[in-house]
Amino acid sequence: MASVAALKRLIKGRVKVTAAGCWEWQGARNGNGYGQCRVGPKVWTVHRLAFTLWRGPIGRGLFVRHKKCNNPPCCNPRHLLTGWHEDNTNDIVLHKTRRRTFAEPEIHGMISSFDSGESVIAIATRLHTDSRMVKAHLLRAGRKMRHHGRPKGSKNVMVRITDEMKEAIRAKYATRKFTQEELAQRFGCDQGYVSMIVRQPER
Repeated sequence: MASVAALKRLIKGRVKVTAAGCWEWQGARNGNGYGQCRVGPKVWTVHRLAFTLWRGPIGRGLFVRHKKCNNPPCCNPRHLLTGWHEDNTNDIVLHKTRRRTFAEPEIHGMISSFDSGESVIAIATRLHTDSRMVKAHLLRAGRKMRHHGRPKGSKNVMVRITDEMKEAIRAKYATRKFTQEELAQRFGCDQGYVSMIVRQPER
């Protein structure tokens, strides 16, 4: 495997620096616009690799977020920070629209989707809004929040999804023939968990 210094040179040699200070990756990108490169047998998203090289290891289950630019191909370590899936989702939707109002039919649709088992994060992502807004509407409708992937026993989504299944999810998503929702349905979990799997490089 290349040294840290060599990998830093590789990244710096394949980026374009914008006026905003973004290091925009000029190589391959995935379907979400994030840069990709192979280091030995492992394919990394470049912003995660850059964070690891300049800032240090990424905690298990954490995402690397763009705190200043919300620019997927950017890998400037000064623009990056870690956070949980919900933080990452909220970063995206808050950048797109900080205020989002919903008509009554949309609110009823949220409630129906939640009652059918869809997670708050999945609903918020689909509607391009902040999960806190979805929660507010659900709470006003008398719904109690649940925590997907965390119940005890065999119902725990994170327990059911094996490492082999995670690899299969990543491989199928990389073909761009499957949406996260389709993969969630196929593998028996929610879209939010699929999003976490495909954004997290294989370990």
